[in-house]
Amino acid sequence: MQLKGQQSSEAVIAVNQQRDLKKQKDRIRKLQKRVQDPGLEEAVRDQCLRELEEAKAFVERVESLLPPAAPTNAVSRKQEANPPASKAKNKGAVKTGGGTVPPSPAHAPTSAPTTETPKEELPEPTCAADQAKLRAMLRNAMEDSENTSPPTPPRLSPAIHPRVAEAALLMDKMVIVGGNAHTMAIISAFRELIESTTSLTRASITDINTDSFVEVVEENFKFICRQREPTAGMKYVKETLLRRLVALRDAAAGRKGMPSHVDQVDSRGVARGILDSIESEITLSTSSIVEDRSMPYVSSSDTILVFGRSSVVENILLSRARLPPKKPKRVIVLDSAPLYEGRELAHKLSEEGICVTYGLLTSCCTLMSKCTRVLIGASSVLQNGDVVARCGTAIVATCAKSFRKPVLCVCESYKFVAEVWVGNVEQNTTLLHVGSGPEKDAGPTLSGTVGAAANLRSPKSVGGVCTPTTPRNTSATCNGVKDTSARRFMTQSASGAFFDVTPAAYVDMFICEMGCLHTSAIVAAIKEREGRDEYPVKL
Repeated sequence: MQLKGQQSSEAVIAVNQQRDLKKQKDRIRKLQKRVQDPGLEEAVRDQCLRELEEAKAFVERVESLLPPAAPTNAVSRKQEANPPASKAKNKGAVKTGGGTVPPSPAHAPTSAPTTETPKEELPEPTCAADQAKLRAMLRNAMEDSENTSPPTPPRLSPAIHPRVAEAALLMDKMVIVGGNAHTMAIISAFRELIESTTSLTRASITDINTDSFVEVVEENFKFICRQREPTAGMKYVKETLLRRLVALRDAAAGRKGMPSHVDQVDSRGVARGILDSIESEITLSTSSIVEDRSMPYVSSSDTILVFGRSSVVENILLSRARLPPKKPKRVIVLDSAPLYEGRELAHKLSEEGICVTYGLLTSCCTLMSKCTRVLIGASSVLQNGDVVARCGTAIVATCAKSFRKPVLCVCESYKFVAEVWVGNVEQNTTLLHVGSGPEKDAGPTLSGTVGAAANLRSPKSVGGVCTPTTPRNTSATCNGVKDTSARRFMTQSASGAFFDVTPAAYVDMFICEMGCLHTSAIVAAIKEREGRDEYPVKL
């Protein structure tokens, strides 16, 4: 089907030109509004100003090439509305077999015919040639604009290490997902930062400028926070690194318990040793939970219900699959939007020979009666025992409480935070949009969970709770295996929530490396951890 007016190439070209100009003008207006934002960074503001000048120059060049008025078909339309007098006369005459009979006087026009002045119209070949020339000039102008002013990539501060920027980007794109994955990623990034920073160029630890090193670490950490609100583990790594290094430097300066060769100790080696100790502590905590503390609570007669995909819970179930006396009879995996992480967990457990039942959160009440206990993970645990975890955990815990099923939270002690949930709306997590077009041929993720399309940002956080505000499109992969189910369900979530808070009354026990704790013992566990958090002096 072809609409009237489409046969004219002049009108189509004119409309396309005006449309392109409108897009550029809309871009100029948006850039002007963005430049007026008082909270915009200087580097971003400079980039916006450059793009604004380029857009204005492009619009001026294109407008100078356009004709004074776009060609129209007004003449042809008017001629169709007012046909010539000869055609009117022929319409009034009636053809017969012998000739033409003039119209009767009754049908003759009463008024004298008016002579219409013909309007000037450009000849068709000339118009086509002009439009072809205009298209060529417009194409050349666009090519010159692209060649002379290429887009400038975002500039990083000299203090921001590329490895830190890469980790921030992976967190922003939700390629790195999960509390433990974020913690290990920031340890790896800080290890590269220590190797290249000039704050640790001094050979002796007593000569290093700790204030300068603290400033560098804080600046890199803030860069990550601008991309992804820090979790409890990320804060723990940063605070422990700085606190132990400053304490060790002060002890070395005072010669308190220091060996005689303290002046020859490499400062970079000390910082690396602190990070290695933090990493080994976290690894040992996870191993202790998986191999020792959780052993009595998973047996061959149990039907375990889990929600989502926690790395610690996954390791517990996979380790029990290799022990026939401790292999659970069945594992029920509940899942929900927007990540649908449980699908990959169900696939892994099935490959290990565990009988798995997969269901969505809407089937929680139906499947809850078939389990013997519930295992949940945590992003952080507040000092009053409330659990901050993936959205839907509170519903599962509430349902388990109504069915009188024990709820066990598996979590390392470094995720215990001395904060409380005050019920502020800004503390809640809102995943506004989930992208519908994940990238193709994406690489494997760095965590044990599935990536999703979201950008987590918020001005405030409590124990890793954050408020994402900007949508992003990312891949959904896991350990090199692309999760097609996550791609299929990457649509806008109805509520948009990403984390929720489970009240302490719905959690029966916490399993950590310290042992099995009641919800009222979290404050004591935090104090005990802080009391024994002293760096062992091994120089």
